[in-house]
Formats: sequence, structure tokens, C-alpha cells
Amino acid sequence: MMVIGITGIPGSGKSTVASLLVPSRSIVDMDRLGKTATVMSRRDIEAAFGKGFFDSDGNLIPRKLGHFIFVEHPELIPKFNSIVHPRLKELVIEAVRQKSGDDVVVVDGALLFELGLDSLCDKVVAVKAPLEEAMRRFVARTGYPESAFWNMLRHQLPQDEKAKRADFVIYNDSDAENLRQQVENFHKILVLPSN
Repeated sequence: MMVIGITGIPGSGKSTVASLLVPSRSIVDMDRLGKTATVMSRRDIEAAFGKGFFDSDGNLIPRKLGHFIFVEHPELIPKFNSIVHPRLKELVIEAVRQKSGDDVVVVDGALLFELGLDSLCDKVVAVKAPLEEAMRRFVARTGYPESAFWNMLRHQLPQDEKAKRADFVIYNDSDAENLRQQVENFHKILVLPSN
């Protein structure tokens, strides 16, 4: 099994690159697992930030918590991360282990380096995009204000640093065809089976 990490800032297009590389069943989506880790952390989150971020069935209300942390109280981001990230790391490691029968597994996550999960990967790809374009994509996808994007970025490695640490860089600064061509080139370099 080959494990490939795909990382980049929010809105960079890393999930698009991941989907071009392998079938969806072979992708470990750190955003999705982050929601699971947050639900697992309910007691600690309520102790730190108060109640109201989960419904009566214990389901996360992601926009409410996200707005509270990333828009209203960005000074709490380190505290939130210290609660959720250890569980997220464990979930990613377990998800990769469960896909051990696949030829190629992609770990798709903005915080790959920050959580030390690059050590799981045989190769890491950083996806770079112009900051303003990444911000526009993030706002369109999440509905959060621009401030949330910049607040998140302050608690991540800069994308130039991600690119420097990666084995391969894909530039998402043109059109979809250009992006697809770069992913194809990466396929050829690694001799990956076609998606």
C-alpha cells in the first residue's frame, strides 16, 4: 500500500486533487474525521466553551461551533485544537490502517504537517493556490465570512512552508484542465494505477 498525503490551505483545491488521484473509497478525509473527533470531544468542548453546540441527540451543530470559534472568538482556536486534534490524529491513523488492502490511499487534510501525519505518508503533495482565490472558494463553500479564513490560516503553516516540506507541488492557479494535467503528471511519476 502506498499512502499519499494531500495538503494545502483551505480553498486550495486539495480535495479536488485527491478525487482526481484515487476513487473516493480510498480517500481518508480529515475534514469529515474532524467532525467525528469533535463529537467525541463533546464533554471537553462543553467544559471549555459552554453548551449549545450539540443538539439533543448529541449531534454536532457545525456552523454554530465553527462561527463561535473561527469568527467570534479566534483567540480560542489553540484551545479548541488542543482538545480535538489528538483524537483526530488517532482517527486518521486508524482510517489508514483500515484501508490497508488498497493499492493507494490518499490522506486529504489541511493539517497533515501540523499533526505530524506526514510521517504516515510515502509521499506528500502540497496544493498551492492564490490566497484571494482560496479565500473566495472557502467563503463560497462554507458560508463563513472572510475573517474565518484568515483566522484559520494564522494557526496553520503558511502554504509556502507546506510546499517546501512536500515531495511534490501542484499549482491550482489556472483552469480545471491544467489541474488535471498536473495530477496526471504526478500519476506518471509515481506509476500509480489509473483512477
